[in-house]
Amino acid sequence: MSRHLRILIAGVALIVLGNAVALIGVAYNRSGQPDAVLDLSERELPVPYDFRDATDNSGLALHLAWRMGGRAQSPYAGVIAGGGPAPWLDKDKLKELGFDIGAAPRDPAAARRYQKLRPRQAYVVLEFDGPAYQAALQARRTELSDAQALQTDNPGNKEFAQRAKAAQQQLDREEHDSSRLFAIDAGPDKVALRSRYPDRGRYLILPGQVGLNLYDKEITG
Repeated sequence: MSRHLRILIAGVALIVLGNAVALIGVAYNRSGQPDAVLDLSERELPVPYDFRDATDNSGLALHLAWRMGGRAQSPYAGVIAGGGPAPWLDKDKLKELGFDIGAAPRDPAAARRYQKLRPRQAYVVLEFDGPAYQAALQARRTELSDAQALQTDNPGNKEFAQRAKAAQQQLDREEHDSSRLFAIDAGPDKVALRSRYPDRGRYLILPGQVGLNLYDKEITG
């Protein structure tokens, strides 16, 4: 067997081995019973902005776009990831997750101590197209109704006309573009959370991290 033939065989074998390892990994990832199956769209799995320009790269990396349940009054809270404090992520929930916290900090030393606490591992419940999203929709509709009422009561007022236009745009985004995936709960025990949220077509339960934050001298997650 010639040297060139041995090199060719070795190269082919290496390619076959690499593909086999990749396929075995895919088969392993897809084996077993999935914990949940949700039919998401680009609203929840947005395509990167620069993907269409990457003509020499066939790879595609997606990320979950999620929002914070309980922040329905803000259309921008957590459009990509997270957001401001949520009512459900209160002191009791933080204690359940293992944080050692007491009263709200009133002096800089206490604030610094809380800020240095490391994030905790937790399981986070993401609700898809459920009550949290409906609350966000209703908030946008209420804002539009209020803005239109002001515009009607003040004909010719450019400021109120602009408010009504902006409220309509926000409602359009909420109805057609914004993510319908909301973080609504968290806990240290995945089994307990799944028993609380048994609908596997609406609720994802994923590993994540919860950290402390100080918001207007109040402890939030």
